[in-house]
Amino acid sequence: TLFPYTSSPPRPLLRLVYDGPFSLTNQRAGHHWRIHNKERADLRAWAAYETCRAGTAFDVPVVVEALMTTPHHQLADCDAIAPAVKHVIDGMVDGGAIPNDSPKWVRAVTYRAPEKTDTRTLIVLMRPATNEET
Repeated sequence: TLFPYTSSPPRPLLRLVYDGPFSLTNQRAGHHWRIHNKERADLRAWAAYETCRAGTAFDVPVVVEALMTTPHHQLADCDAIAPAVKHVIDGMVDGGAIPNDSPKWVRAVTYRAPEKTDTRTLIVLMRPATNEET
């Protein structure tokens, strides 16, 4: 399972799964700025919508975990999804999950190693930070 817990997961928990197109860090270098702007707007709007739909809001600092799944035989670096994750976090802020994405609210962003699956997806999990993480 993705983002397993030894016991039940902390609540509240916001887990968004995006299966639309998104660029990896190395792919962005060759793209025109209009492609970047459209991708940013699409990811941010999608995340805001899904966050509103989930109705999850945090009143404590959070930790964000991100994972990419891919059908490709050559897996990307863990941090290759960083630009896409930034847009999703911005959308989570727009959707009301947290007031802003400053270090006061987002204590850490963790990128997990990509997993090989049948489809390419971006999975972003937002959860309350533990005492050790704050």
